[in-house]
Amino acid sequence: MEDENTQANLEKEEVQETIPEASDKETKQEAEDLISKANEAAERIEKANKETDLLLQRKERLAVEATLSGKAEAGKKRMTKKEKGIAYTREFLKGTGHEDMPLS
Repeated sequence: MEDENTQANLEKEEVQETIPEASDKETKQEAEDLISKANEAAERIEKANKETDLLLQRKERLAVEATLSGKAEAGKKRMTKKEKGIAYTREFLKGTGHEDMPLS
């Protein structure tokens, strides 16, 4: 029993010898550095969240304004590439006498 305790104590001492001990002052300084870096990161995140909230509120106001002014795109049919080309050509030919030309 005593051999086992002695053996465990020797192993414990060997492990402690292999790990270099830092002074308490260095450890505290490292901890303070990490804490200050974490606080700075938290401040940046909070600032970014505030900016995101402001942008979201602005976007919501613009969406409401577009809906109320009749500029909303809801329910509108989107033109295909071919339809856009035909509409452009019709606009281009307007007033030239060739408006009745088939464009398909």
